[in-house]
This record gives sequence, C-alpha cells and structure tokens, in this order.
Amino acid sequence: MAGEQTTEKYTSEADFLRLWGGLTHNQQRFAVAMLECPTKKEAALAIGLEQNTVYRWGAEIDEVVDYMRGRARDAAQNVLEASVVKAAAIKRAGLGSGEEKIRQDVASEILDRVLGRATQRQDIDVTTKGESLNDGKLTGDQHARAIAALLDTLAARHGGGDSGEPGAVGAAE
Repeated sequence: MAGEQTTEKYTSEADFLRLWGGLTHNQQRFAVAMLECPTKKEAALAIGLEQNTVYRWGAEIDEVVDYMRGRARDAAQNVLEASVVKAAAIKRAGLGSGEEKIRQDVASEILDRVLGRATQRQDIDVTTKGESLNDGKLTGDQHARAIAALLDTLAARHGGGDSGEPGAVGAAE
C-alpha cells in the first residue's frame, strides 16, 4: 500500500551479546548450524535436535541468527571474546598439570601470548665460489656475489629455490 513503511528490526552488538548469553548450549549450537543450513528443520537434524523443539523457541533465536548471518565476523568475534576469560583460565590451569610436557607447552604459550614470541637469531655462513665471506672484508665483486648468494639461500629456505634471475651467484663476475 502506498505510504506504508516496513520497519526492519536492527539488533545492536549489545543486544546480540545479551541474547547470545541468554541462550542455552543447544540453542547456541542451533544458531551456528543455521549459518550453514537453509531451514530450521535441516539445522535441527544437523546437530541432532528434534525439529519440534527448535520451532518452539522464541523470536530471540531468530534475532540471533539474523544478526549472525548479517554480521558473521562480528558475531564470531563477540562469541570468542565472551569466552576468552574462561579459555585463559583453562590455559592457566594447564600449568598445574601432572605432566611436565603439558606444563612446559602451556607456560611457553602463555608467555608467547602475553610477552610476544621471542626473537630467534639465525646466523648464515655465506660462501661463494669456495671463499668464506664472514671475515667482514669484501671486495666489490665479493659483495655482489655475497648478496646474490644470500638471496638464493633465503629463496631456497622459503621454497623459492633458485631464482634464475640475473644477479644470482656468479652473475657479478
């Protein structure tokens, strides 16, 4: 009809978090399944719930699903953030494990996440045409060959293999 407006319901992030937190575990599983299934029946079957059960749930579940479909990345981030403290507590509890390897792995992971992964230095012995270049005294030709050898070494370590480009080892001769 002319002049009528349809008002689309807008769910804010705060509303989503409130709604998500009020859902049961099965309702949360169902909401996630709805992202991959076109119908409630298929989503219910996918996670082993009776379809009659999911049809009885209120409009809140539909609102959560609509939000998740429209803003999947935001929804996923919100779900993870809501669980981050519990996950940290579980990780922290691993420090008390009876197995040394688990304690070490957990301690390393916590340190890496909080302090950042430690920088690991790698020394590379560059040799071109049988001459070691680690004495620090390079001629112009040795410098060019050293750079080319270094680039080839780095390419080989990172799956690039021989570059085949001009300037590779021996090109400066």
